[in-house]
Amino acid sequence: MLNTPAKQGSAGTAERAILGAILNHPPSYFDVSDVLRADHFERPINQRIYATVGDLMATKNRAGLQMLVSRLGEEYSENGQDGLLTLNYLTALLRDLDKTDGVSPFDYVDDVVNAWRVRQMQAAGAWLNKQLGKPGQEPSVILSNLQERIEAIKINSETEPLLTLGQSAAMVLEESMDAQSSGQVPGFDTGLPTLDEIMGRLLPGDLGAIGAPQGSGKTVVGVQLARRCQFYRPSILFQLEMHHKRISRRALAGESNISSREILNGTYELFALDELKAAKARLDEERLFLDARPKLPLEEIRARCVHLKHKYNLGSVVIDHLRLIQSHRPFKNKWDRMEWVTSELKAMAKELDILVVVLSQVTQQSQRRDDPSFFLSDLDGGGALVQDADWVIGLVRRDKFLQDRRPHFADPDEEEASKEFQKWLKNYRAAKGKVEITVMKNRDGSPGDMREFLFNGPAFRVSEIDQLPL
Repeated sequence: MLNTPAKQGSAGTAERAILGAILNHPPSYFDVSDVLRADHFERPINQRIYATVGDLMATKNRAGLQMLVSRLGEEYSENGQDGLLTLNYLTALLRDLDKTDGVSPFDYVDDVVNAWRVRQMQAAGAWLNKQLGKPGQEPSVILSNLQERIEAIKINSETEPLLTLGQSAAMVLEESMDAQSSGQVPGFDTGLPTLDEIMGRLLPGDLGAIGAPQGSGKTVVGVQLARRCQFYRPSILFQLEMHHKRISRRALAGESNISSREILNGTYELFALDELKAAKARLDEERLFLDARPKLPLEEIRARCVHLKHKYNLGSVVIDHLRLIQSHRPFKNKWDRMEWVTSELKAMAKELDILVVVLSQVTQQSQRRDDPSFFLSDLDGGGALVQDADWVIGLVRRDKFLQDRRPHFADPDEEEASKEFQKWLKNYRAAKGKVEITVMKNRDGSPGDMREFLFNGPAFRVSEIDQLPL
């Protein structure tokens, strides 16, 4: 009922129609109270009537005309006129019900909210002109404040009514029946069946995190995930650390089996150029956007995602990495900024109905332990990321960890004979070329499961153990 197209007529007519219907049947106030606020009305008297009816209904008092007059006062003032009779105005609102021509007065809710939205945007424009006229104003600060005002307008002009649990369940059931009949399951898979087995589907609205020590493959997994998700809907990779050419060079290396160093130096054989061109043609078909601007504020990340959502139906976002996300806002410390960033990323995922994945490094202290495994609390962002994320996976390259801890002996013969070295060598060989992926948090499953995969960093590829590397 509330989502029908706005009917013709002025905002004043819409306000009177809604109030007349509520006065005629006060309990109908609750039909619109979850989307319509008193300050959405333009006329002060209409604001007061709506708010007063709400107060009376909340306290289970009857919202009759005499009760309203006693609360509002027998007279009111408006537009410089004093002594206007409240009872006469309330009676006129009831009479106006006969002029709606059979149209439900609640169909005018969108008219009232849209008129409020216009007034708020005009106020925001006036504020912007005033700020631009002041000397020494920082454009980025003005832009951030303007964006906050626009966001507040959007949030406070939501005319989507609340859902009951049953209504939501009906949507889920319909989605399930569609999946059963079509075989098309909602969300995204990772492209790694063994990982999908322990993680389940990655869904729009989720905030996910990939945690790992520096140089342990989180960018590789993040890029591979973004490239997988683009098969379903367009994806974007915000690369705040690497140059976009480095990402593309390694992607070409993975597609062509020509090393990124050879591609950089041009030292490949002439026939390999055809392989590179074929690899580039395959990458042309992918719907993956790159944004490699450094120190990118979250406000600009969000603005770009909104644009891509409306223009291309964006499906997923990967951000590399959390520590490098900036903001136009000032913060007292890093932790306050992290808490704000993670909560905003989760809000963006829900509002735009997209999958958002953020990469996170782990603390230096966690890397000094005798085991490469780490805890959720070791992630950059700490409790804020753990609280806001729907799922978190952790990457461990045990061969890299062991390589940094190889036993050293002054005498080579002693090294070969050492039980300590032989034990290290056995463990290193077993871990070489592999990455461990552990589900550390999962709202839709059980955390703690771990699987091993083949790891090829230069080619930007993670593959199944039983799958021959390409």
